[in-house]
Amino acid sequence: MNHITIHVKRGGLGLWSTLLQKGVEVQALVGISVASFLEEQLGLDSAYVENVVRTIFVNGSPVDDIDTVPVRDGDVLALAGAMPGLVGIAMGRQSLVGGFREDISCRGGGVLDKGEVGLVTVKAFNVVARTVGEAMLGHGVVVPVDYLAAYLADRSALLADAVVSVRMNDEVIFSGEISRLLQRHDGLILLRVLVQ
Repeated sequence: MNHITIHVKRGGLGLWSTLLQKGVEVQALVGISVASFLEEQLGLDSAYVENVVRTIFVNGSPVDDIDTVPVRDGDVLALAGAMPGLVGIAMGRQSLVGGFREDISCRGGGVLDKGEVGLVTVKAFNVVARTVGEAMLGHGVVVPVDYLAAYLADRSALLADAVVSVRMNDEVIFSGEISRLLQRHDGLILLRVLVQ
């Protein structure tokens, strides 16, 4: 798989929030509980998960019990902090009004003690994208090459100020040529964004 590493200035990390909202694939152990996935695979602190990541969806269904719901290969995991309004309250974990959405809630069961390697699409919103995005992007995420090329082309002026250096398949490239070089490839690419 092709890979690209982009080093950005501290303030340049905000350029990636839309990418995190659309979703990025993370290669990780799957079959384990949502809690184990967040803590062991994404490296989140259990207190952070409990207090900040208040809204979690697996494949579009809200999750209440993160210890019994598994994350499987190919799943889409959406993470957010507390969301405003009645709908936000109802969709939050262990909400007092969660009973209103019981029919669409994710059911537990089938959690493995030891997972196997798979790909999970992770979407991060609001405070979670801002606080966890750096670690996820630094670890490396998998994205479609054509989407990344278009994403970077749309932000070329902002990237010019934020990018310190770029390496694609271990070769140093000029940041202004990223999109053009990516257009020569297809499929998926491993993206790492590191803050300097």
